Amino acid sequence: MAERALTRSAPSALCALSLLLACAPELGVEPGSGPEPIRADSGSSYLCLETAVEDALCPANAAILDAQVEFIAASLGLPLPEECVPTLWAEDVSAECGPHKGCYRDGRIWSSWQTMSHELVHAVVDNAGLGGSVFMWEGLAEALSGKVLRSRGLGLGAILEVGQDGSLSGAEYESAGHLLSWMLGELGPETVVAIYERLHRDMTTAEVIQVFEELSGEPFASLEEAYDGARSRIYAGQGPFSCGAAATPLRFRGGVAEDEAYFSCRAEAPFRRLDLGHAEELWRPYLLEHSGGALQIELGAPHSAHGLVQACLVDDTEESQLPQPPSPVLRSWGRSRGHVFFGWPEPPEELSVPGGLRLELPAGTYTFWFGQVRELAKGGAADPRQSFSITRRP
Repeated sequence: MAERALTRSAPSALCALSLLLACAPELGVEPGSGPEPIRADSGSSYLCLETAVEDALCPANAAILDAQVEFIAASLGLPLPEECVPTLWAEDVSAECGPHKGCYRDGRIWSSWQTMSHELVHAVVDNAGLGGSVFMWEGLAEALSGKVLRSRGLGLGAILEVGQDGSLSGAEYESAGHLLSWMLGELGPETVVAIYERLHRDMTTAEVIQVFEELSGEPFASLEEAYDGARSRIYAGQGPFSCGAAATPLRFRGGVAEDEAYFSCRAEAPFRRLDLGHAEELWRPYLLEHSGGALQIELGAPHSAHGLVQACLVDDTEESQLPQPPSPVLRSWGRSRGHVFFGWPEPPEELSVPGGLRLELPAGTYTFWFGQVRELAKGGAADPRQSFSITRRP
């Protein structure tokens, strides 16, 4: 989101089992506006990163952010930033961004991890000198953020009306993202960027329609009809922030996939810091391609480690064709936006079995999140070496 206020605030606590992916920046803040941000030597190629909490940033986080910047630029044929983008990661950015979880202005990002992938689109597009109408500015950021997108019932004309020069509501952000996903697929990135370059927020809707017709080579009525045919489609997320994109594939041997991990934020470790609230978290995603049936998940030390299963939508589909995994499986197409998921401190009793959890899962792509959450207030010293196993059951 491109918000307008600039000050600084302290981070807020989030649920200890919240699944965010994480990383952060370098900004100046007004004196007395809150604790000074902490510069993070992350090794990012494109971002000057600072965090609201010391030692919060893992190199694996910075690698995903860099991959997102490169994905955006490649998807649109835009140049990569030559100077680093000042970026602050904090869980509470309300002083700068109002009710939003992130914002971008004057070449700077303030963001929680929930909206970081969205704000990076603004940064890359702005770096290329593009501004555009609100529905293009925000819709493109949604389309390339990695989120699963629905139309929410709005047609092409309606999105142009509400998103030409005014602000968008939460649902309208997704509608604009759905439209831009369709435009990228049907018109192509070159035409989308050309439309983006021509539009500005002072144009009337009639002038916007004229630009669409001129650059697409189609009457606006034909474009409306074509988009109407795609409004029931659910677009799967794209890029490094999409479900399962940055996960390590699980290998089954004799029906069992297992791993022992040493939770660490060192350069060679694949773990990411995910929360800047009251807990210290490290998470690693594993990719599970499942042919259907029962899985039994066991953690070596369930009081020191956590496991969450997330169903991924990897292909565009219709609502009626979505799989129906059971609770407590998370869904990348669920009501939670982006990469923010809330797990159960204790799984439902009917799914618990001695030594773990048994889930009947439909065939599909899943991410198994293996994590450690250490309550800083308690000074917990959890064993950093943890293990898990996933067994296929008849």
